[in-house]
Amino acid sequence: MRRPPGAASRAPPPPSSTRISPCSTAKRVLTHFDFWSGNVLWDGDALTGVIDWAVETWWPNYHDLGRTDLTPQALRTLHTSWTQRGLRRWNQLNTQR
Repeated sequence: MRRPPGAASRAPPPPSSTRISPCSTAKRVLTHFDFWSGNVLWDGDALTGVIDWAVETWWPNYHDLGRTDLTPQALRTLHTSWTQRGLRRWNQLNTQR
């Protein structure tokens, strides 16, 4: 399968260099730039590949940290929990007035 023309240009731009300047001495490494559970291939418990390298680049080694345990269902559960806690707190603050 070939990437459609202009696909890379639709990718989000990398952060400006001013945003990473405080750690500019960090080692630069090949960075995937879209690392998440949907781009990781497994065969049982064995990692077999990382796909979708369309926007890879050389960035500081801390830049592509990710949580591959956040599957869509896990993220939905976390989001629901955060929303419920936030709404409870909002209601507490508004009823104290």
